[in-house]
Amino acid sequence: NEGGQWALYDTTSANPADIDAPEAWERTTGNGQNYYIGIIDHGVHLDHQDLQGRIEGDTPWAGSTHGTEVAGIIGAVTDNGYGMAGINWSAPMYSHDIQGYNTSQVCNLIESLLEDPHYYLLNCSWVIDNYMNWLLDQTISNAVKLGFSIIAGRGNNGNTDPFYPACL
Repeated sequence: NEGGQWALYDTTSANPADIDAPEAWERTTGNGQNYYIGIIDHGVHLDHQDLQGRIEGDTPWAGSTHGTEVAGIIGAVTDNGYGMAGINWSAPMYSHDIQGYNTSQVCNLIESLLEDPHYYLLNCSWVIDNYMNWLLDQTISNAVKLGFSIIAGRGNNGNTDPFYPACL
């Protein structure tokens, strides 16, 4: 926690809201296999110092920081004296930039990744309208049925409204 990553390991709170990363790292620091973690977001700065050699992408980085931040949480190079520590020290990541996509286009992208044997986990840290979307529901349900792990962000706005895909 010296670097301020309290979400990984918090020793300052009576009721810490952390993931106990050091304890997890005692068991594994990642599998290092040839399975990509798919980051479906607003692009990732592929040349970022904490991500060099760890991530590939299908579109040029458009300047959004959110995808880069998500990629850093997942797999930033650890113990390099720069930036932050990532959760998984060895899994390759692949960035899919969905900036400007509509729900149908996002679902088509997800469906294409379900057919690629290099993926097992998809990170969907974005939100769409505050209502249930049947196409997105079907797409995410299909991914789960096929054995994929889907990580979805709920948003940081502090209200209790449902946001999707996290509320599916």
